[in-house]
Amino acid sequence: HAALRSSYAAIKPLLETRGILVLDQGIDGSPRQLWQVYQKQERVVLLGTGSFWDAAEDIAHSPTCLVIARLPMPVLNDPPIAVRAESYSDQLHQLTVPVAALRIRRALNRIVWGDTKRNIVVMFDRRIISKEYGSMVLHSLPRCSQREAAVSHMPETLLDWLTATGSWE
Repeated sequence: HAALRSSYAAIKPLLETRGILVLDQGIDGSPRQLWQVYQKQERVVLLGTGSFWDAAEDIAHSPTCLVIARLPMPVLNDPPIAVRAESYSDQLHQLTVPVAALRIRRALNRIVWGDTKRNIVVMFDRRIISKEYGSMVLHSLPRCSQREAAVSHMPETLLDWLTATGSWE
């Protein structure tokens, strides 16, 4: 939540001078309220934690770009998760990573994936490429083109994808 607040404070003034509304879960309303505003506005950036995406049930138009800062892994010291984790010999590979992969896939299926327009999902969590379980998360995603690039190249990479007509396969 602290990283979310910090990001909000950093990008809100910059984007709002360009006519882009920036909304943060907890500051500007509940997840349901923010999704309602999103449905009515054209240029909106929504910031939310893992639970934010659970409220994205009936989205009429999907976001063009979804940024995932961290894999939504369950916290093993959370009492209900801790009880479940006790039954696994390899908690990371049998519980934590599969739950994170499922959460991402459900969010994408709810709000991003569609055949009618191009969308982008940016994952900033380095564990996707630096840990052996990153491939497990990537393979759980719906069929899509994937690119790995430096943050400094992100604007042109995103623009290339959004304006292209073919696939990157």
